[in-house]
Amino acid sequence: MPIGFYSINIRPYCTTVALNQKVEITITSEANENITASITWDLSVIDFRLTSEATDNMIVNVNDDVTISYIPYGAIDKVLHVVIDKGT
Repeated sequence: MPIGFYSINIRPYCTTVALNQKVEITITSEANENITASITWDLSVIDFRLTSEATDNMIVNVNDDVTISYIPYGAIDKVLHVVIDKGT
């Protein structure tokens, strides 16, 4: 591989089952197999999602109150803040 910037998506190799995981990357020089560098990260993968019953088919009359329930899911502590932009 030529010298440059490379990226890899490690998500397929991680799981939400094991909360603390280690990722280690080792780079070896093509020119000299004796030159290597390694770095390790500790990480936690979480599964978080937010669901709602709201759809784009909802019809709301002007000045009517609207109630939309949002339900957060995930094995972490959650605090949900919703900011509605009234527009101009």
